[in-house]
Amino acid sequence: MKKSFFKLFLLSFILIFLASGCVTKPTVTNQPPTAPTTPNPQDNETDVATTVTLSWTCSDPDGDTLTYDVYFGTLENPTLVKEGNTTTSYTVENLNPNTKYYWKVVAKDGKGGVKEGPVWSFTTASSGTVSPVFEDHFEGYTNNDTQYTSSFYGETISSVRSITYTQGVSGSMGVYLNYFDSYICYPTSYLNPTEGTIIFYFKPDPNMYEVYNAIDNPKGGFLMDTVGWLGAFSGSFCIWAGFSGGYNNFSAGTWSGSGWSYADTDYIYSLSPYKFYKIAFTWSATQGKIKIYLDDTLIAEANYNTQLDNQQLFFIGQNPFGQQGYNMAYWPYGPHSMIGTYDESQIYDVALEF
Repeated sequence: MKKSFFKLFLLSFILIFLASGCVTKPTVTNQPPTAPTTPNPQDNETDVATTVTLSWTCSDPDGDTLTYDVYFGTLENPTLVKEGNTTTSYTVENLNPNTKYYWKVVAKDGKGGVKEGPVWSFTTASSGTVSPVFEDHFEGYTNNDTQYTSSFYGETISSVRSITYTQGVSGSMGVYLNYFDSYICYPTSYLNPTEGTIIFYFKPDPNMYEVYNAIDNPKGGFLMDTVGWLGAFSGSFCIWAGFSGGYNNFSAGTWSGSGWSYADTDYIYSLSPYKFYKIAFTWSATQGKIKIYLDDTLIAEANYNTQLDNQQLFFIGQNPFGQQGYNMAYWPYGPHSMIGTYDESQIYDVALEF
């Protein structure tokens, strides 16, 4: 009897064990990403800049890390331009003006889940709308008022100091900064805080390398400036050339209120005193960059870190303030305006591409 009971118990145990092994465990199903949405530029937007950062939003129900294939072009069925993009943005540059572009994004979760977004479109601005908001041709006079007052530094100054007129870039007149403390003053009200371009032509003084290598540090000069050595207001900027022997660098910087962002080059340039050089400085919140160009060639860029101020003043040459408020103008390094000839200054309210 005991032996039969044991056999029955063993048989039951085996049957239960086998039955449990046959139970199918539930399968975890991968869910695809959501469709990309909230495009920027908005669908059917017009007057879009010819350099623009496309952006969108997308998520995954399972929390998977997503990558994106970006399609872009002038056809209604755009072509693949970037595969496996790891962020929800992609910058396109040098677009044609007054042209309609189409784009879409395909999201992938790396586990076979794929979700294609709709085709969006936008139209770029007409090239005819891109014109300077300010110009100064220096034809025997400067295009500014006779004096300016800085609300930030609490001083009133003459709009120019120690300048003469000479031959310009196209055979007409240009303006020559004679000394380290020479300057020309303008209001920053011409500046679009989030996007813009400043262009000017510069011809070096024949003794530029000898002169600026001989001065006390820092060995260089301001081509354009808002603060000099003084405390900076948020949205300040400067364009500087430094010197090391027979070479110079270029640097453009913006101050956010807590730090500078500098687009710097190495000391690789040796400029001729017989030539005008085209210098351009651009800033763009859309691109997320500040850039400096020499003769239409990009030579340095850095991250956009602030809107530019449009309530204060800026200068060709160095900011001269500090005499009245601090009795220490140019302290501690002395005046460092860049001596030389300037011509054809222009300001645009868009970040131009060259």
